[in-house]
Amino acid sequence: MRSRSSAKRTRAAAAGGAALLLLVGCGYQAAADPGAAPAPDPRPAPLTVKARLHDLNGVPVGTARLTDQDGQTHMVVSADGLAPGYHGMHVHTIGLCDGAGGFVSAGGHLAADNETHHGEHAGDLPSLYVGKNGHGLLRFVTDAFTPTGLLDADGSALILHAGRDNFANIPTRYAPGGPDIDTRKTGDSGARVVCGVVAD
Repeated sequence: MRSRSSAKRTRAAAAGGAALLLLVGCGYQAAADPGAAPAPDPRPAPLTVKARLHDLNGVPVGTARLTDQDGQTHMVVSADGLAPGYHGMHVHTIGLCDGAGGFVSAGGHLAADNETHHGEHAGDLPSLYVGKNGHGLLRFVTDAFTPTGLLDADGSALILHAGRDNFANIPTRYAPGGPDIDTRKTGDSGARVVCGVVAD
């Protein structure tokens, strides 16, 4: 005759076995082997392109990194040796940075023909703030373009301007007729002082 404790152990073992069968029947599997190689990620690796920034004299001043993640472009811009304050920043349509010509070689802003400079240009970017130590760092995300799209036949360039970009937001008390054509084009950000060709 079995003792009560022996009978309890038998019932507990049976219940545990039934629970295990239930789990297996519901699709539960044993834990993966910790020594096994991880399954490959089916998603393509994020595409990253860079722009090496230099001033009008060809002196390197920083870099910009653009990474495509889930359809959005993550940008990190870092620069040194610039004048303190805000600097307008735009993507331009030609990947050519000729400092002798004031970087006009980079063409105009990346934009459709009917776009104006009200934050609507695909090439309009946040302004880079540079501290008193001459260093500026900016991180942001945009869906206005992709890194792949910047690597077209004639390339693209990232331009920093001498002054801040007002994005054509001029109060009517200063411009009753609205911003002029130059303001609409550049946001009054001034001369092009830094350029970098976007490359993979």
